[in-house]
Amino acid sequence: DRDPLLVLEAARAINDVPITNALPALAALAEPAKLDALLKQFAALRVVEQAPSPVSVPQAPPPADPTGGGARRTATAGAAVPLAIRDVRADQPLPWTNAPIDHLTPMLLRVVNANFRVGTAETAQRLAALATRTDLPELIRTEALHALGTWAKPHPRDRILGTYRPLPERDAKPAREALGRALPALLQSAAGIPPAAHSEAVLIAATEAIARLKLTDATQPLSAVVMDAAVPANARAAALRAFSQIENRKSEVETLLAFAAKDSTEPLRLAASKLSAELNPNDAVGQLAAKLTTGSLAEQQSAFASLGDLKSDAADAIFAEWLDKLMKREVANEVMLDLVEAAAKRSVGAVKSRLETYAKWKLPQDHLTPYREALFGGDAARGRKIFYENPAVACTRCHHLGNDGGGNAGPVLDGLASRVPREHLLESIVFPNQQVTQGFETAMLSLKNGTAYAGIVKAESDVELTLLTPEDGELKLKKADLTSRDKGLSGMPDGFGQLLSKSELRDVIEFLGTLK
Repeated sequence: DRDPLLVLEAARAINDVPITNALPALAALAEPAKLDALLKQFAALRVVEQAPSPVSVPQAPPPADPTGGGARRTATAGAAVPLAIRDVRADQPLPWTNAPIDHLTPMLLRVVNANFRVGTAETAQRLAALATRTDLPELIRTEALHALGTWAKPHPRDRILGTYRPLPERDAKPAREALGRALPALLQSAAGIPPAAHSEAVLIAATEAIARLKLTDATQPLSAVVMDAAVPANARAAALRAFSQIENRKSEVETLLAFAAKDSTEPLRLAASKLSAELNPNDAVGQLAAKLTTGSLAEQQSAFASLGDLKSDAADAIFAEWLDKLMKREVANEVMLDLVEAAAKRSVGAVKSRLETYAKWKLPQDHLTPYREALFGGDAARGRKIFYENPAVACTRCHHLGNDGGGNAGPVLDGLASRVPREHLLESIVFPNQQVTQGFETAMLSLKNGTAYAGIVKAESDVELTLLTPEDGELKLKKADLTSRDKGLSGMPDGFGQLLSKSELRDVIEFLGTLK
């Protein structure tokens, strides 16, 4: 259709319902000619939406859209309102900030997903082509690469919706061949696009897909990325990890690791340290032990993680020593989780007994005891990514920050870290029913007419209350019409302590700790 908004809604219906027999048609929009036409359609829409508002005329406010699709601008009766109809942001990737409404990204995400789910050699080639197009949004390119990397073993939950929609395991060959053909455009300067010209996220996604698919032909371009100082440090570290996974010659891996270990950037040195320990465990213990006393906090965290995986009596001795230090309060808060989780991997009695002693020693002993090591030492950037992008926890379905968008079923999080301590943040995530923020208590109500409602009490007076329900939206109910009122659970479900690893939980808390 000529109307890009109609095309977008059709794509949402096909992917989200889903309409399985229409997925091939949606996937075909990734073909170059169709994609170019699609991009022009949406570019024209953006120009229209950014143009000055049309002449305004007095008119009554339009009715609310009962379908929940588009949202019309409303005004008081007689006010001047633009005639244009604006679509709500729906599933526009967060954060929104003050950016204009983005219709293109939700459209292209569904094109990527359709090609992944159709799962033919042709759709794998389309995904690889999408990944190499520098005129597409970064998110679309990284999603295309993620789709190729996870081709053989798809995650059971849909990448866009987070709903359970499993695909069977399948042959990795189509994805491997498609990504192999795209490597020159992604990693090699000979293609006319040097690696540094790509975004950090695209390069990381490419190297991770290479590692998952075991593309052994990619060792040379990966090595070149590692040695290119113009490439972002995290991308170089990702390339180093991928290289070590697919290069069978130990001497080549050791040579590149030695180069990386001397680099001036910390992410690359951290990756080299961890990989060196895995490659030469007997030689690594002394080097890692030195980093525990002289390295940065990030290097100490990495050293504990590496030591935890080493099969060495010397590593056991180091853990016994550091667990003793932990109970003398001589270990930084930021590395406690790394020490405890790495020590938990050890089977020797000296380490296990100290862990048992530590579990009884640490105070206070309460419901948060198993989680307190996650209070400090996280990575705010990783936590932000989990908050906005992890479909398993879907934080933005219920919460929002400033102009970033999100749901209204949970409290607004602006200034959160200025209002509550970190322990409250931790408790709110892993035990949300312990303390429910005022205005977000849930209730189960029964009315005299036999109707029952459950939802969040948004406002309450002596005579009525406002209930936000998932089915009917906001309802104003007279208290005189109630026959019973029972307190419900927090609108935030239990279980996030299990959905997230403690390291991920620590990252989320670190991110929330920046909201001052």
